[in-house]
Order: sequence, then C-alpha cells, then structure tokens
Amino acid sequence: MQSNFVRFILTVSLLCPCLYGQSAGLQAAGQQPLPGRRFTIEEAVGGCKSAAVARLVSIGERDVGPPGASWYGAAEWETLEPLRGGYPRKAVLSLTVQSSPEKSRERLPEEGGTYIVMSYERNSRQIKKVLEYTAENLNKVKALLSKRGPS
Repeated sequence: MQSNFVRFILTVSLLCPCLYGQSAGLQAAGQQPLPGRRFTIEEAVGGCKSAAVARLVSIGERDVGPPGASWYGAAEWETLEPLRGGYPRKAVLSLTVQSSPEKSRERLPEEGGTYIVMSYERNSRQIKKVLEYTAENLNKVKALLSKRGPS
C-alpha cells in the first residue's frame, strides 16, 4: 500500500510535464526511446534468452520503480511471433520505464501497439528491451539471433 506522500509524488511527476510543456523538457513521443534504451540492438540480442513480436494489450498499474523510473509489474502482452525462447501466447510481463534524468527519459509503449520485446532469461517476466516493430528492426533482430545459433 502506498502512502499519501508517495501518491502525491507520483501525481506531481505525471502532471508536471503536462503543466509546463516544452519548458519541462516534454518531448514528442517519437523522440523518446522505448524502455531498454541503454542497450543497443546488438547488446540486447546478444544477451537475450527470449524475444518475440508482441502486442501490448494493457500496460497495467504504474508503481514506484528504481530511482528515476516507474515499474509496470502486470503489463499484458499477446505474442504474435516468437523469435527465441518461450513467451506464451498471452503473457503478463513487467517492465521499467525511465523518467529521469531528462537525458535518460524513455516513453511508455502504447496499448494496442506492436513491438519487439526481449528478456534475458527464458520465460522471464521482466522485459529488458522494447523495440519499435518495423521491418528493419525485425530483420536486424532475426539476423543477429541467427548468428548466435539456438539458445
């Protein structure tokens, strides 16, 4: 259970960018990277045990995460194409979204959107990298996975 103070801080952190717009560093959604921005595609694929093309059904409740980040512990995903490992057809996975400092800010994946997701442990519930679902990204991930061989 969250204290009133924690709820207040979460509310302020959600509202301040909206209240102050560009002066608070609000960027267009397309300019902010998705979760896992600290890993290149090569690094993410090199360490992943599970990867899939998946549609985000519901992001779930936002909770306090590591410093400067929010944690979504019950995001519902529908696996459209397994690429490696064993994501089930319907999966409840968690992810962390960095919100500060400004230079490290990530954007939340959109519900209904299709993405490439990767985890570092087979059937892990924690997503480590989210990529835009584009032909270029998909081809690059598939090529890198094939170079690694079976997991």
